[in-house]
Amino acid sequence: MPSKKKDLVKCLTGKFRFSQLDGTKHETYGLIVNDIRVATIRFSRSWEDIGDNMMSQLGRELGVDRKQLLAMCECTISRDRYIEILEGKNQ
Repeated sequence: MPSKKKDLVKCLTGKFRFSQLDGTKHETYGLIVNDIRVATIRFSRSWEDIGDNMMSQLGRELGVDRKQLLAMCECTISRDRYIEILEGKNQ
């Protein structure tokens, strides 16, 4: 099921407080926790729709699978829970 890039960006920058990062040819967003960038995601500036395969790749960039990424945007995974997921992968 294709998703809109603008909706995913809105979710990440709003609920999860990702910040837009400068200096790349792509749209780049990062999640900073305690002054450390813990996640980064990049989008081509030309994208409008994001297909299932690309959602899976974007999820991997964020350290989650496609289902978890969709759950993040559907508000069933909170920002705190997402950070716990990332911390669990780093142990």
